[in-house]
Amino acid sequence: MHGDDQGKVVHPISLNAKRAIYDGSQAQAKLLCDVCERRFAVQGENWIIECTSQDGRFPLREILLQTAPIRQVGPTAAGRVAHVYAGSRNPAIRHGEIIYFAASVFWRGWAFDWSSVSDLSQLEFPTGLGDQLRDFLLGKSPFPESVVLQVEVALNPVLGNRSLGMIFPDKITPRIPNATVEPVGYFFAVFGVTFMLYFDLGKAAGLRTKAISIAEPPHTISLSDVRMLEVDADYKRLESTAKRVGKLARRQLAASG
Repeated sequence: MHGDDQGKVVHPISLNAKRAIYDGSQAQAKLLCDVCERRFAVQGENWIIECTSQDGRFPLREILLQTAPIRQVGPTAAGRVAHVYAGSRNPAIRHGEIIYFAASVFWRGWAFDWSSVSDLSQLEFPTGLGDQLRDFLLGKSPFPESVVLQVEVALNPVLGNRSLGMIFPDKITPRIPNATVEPVGYFFAVFGVTFMLYFDLGKAAGLRTKAISIAEPPHTISLSDVRMLEVDADYKRLESTAKRVGKLARRQLAASG
């Protein structure tokens, strides 16, 4: 996530509603043994990170574009369209590693109180889900059937000011405000790929049938800017309220002066 400016390392920008700052520190804790660290890397992280949008390349998007979608969703009233692809029909799409990587990130968000070492919060899961994800990650059980995992690959992976990075797990809220529907899960994004874990994406969320999860055949993945546009809108709202501090503030002052 570190950039380069005329040979000098530029730290990523950490942004929230209060402040924006160059920050190279990581949210980290002594959580896993070496065996599990390697397990997480080999079974998901390595391939996913290699396929994300970096340095002008976006391998996962290119894999999808070379494959015929199985259906189209939309356009919506806002003109948004999503093309849906079957991961099981293309051996280049390692849907198993995509599922494992997403599960490992969501589980880590739940397994530790991150507020003790960062400004992030611990995730709240329905009873039993954390243990079910742990058993899946250890290879003891299949992916939990009680949740829906969806993955969206951005067609145009660009945020405000062409910044692109990682969004730590945050609550999903209904796109259309509804007093009877509580936030139903979490999402996070890594370089143009968004992962959404819904605790109940079915009739309780106003749908006629249960939504399809990437963990179920045909292991669907969507190619769209629907979620990216929402993330971009949130980014711009944060950027409008955040106070720039430190080197970031001085750099902005120099650029404007």
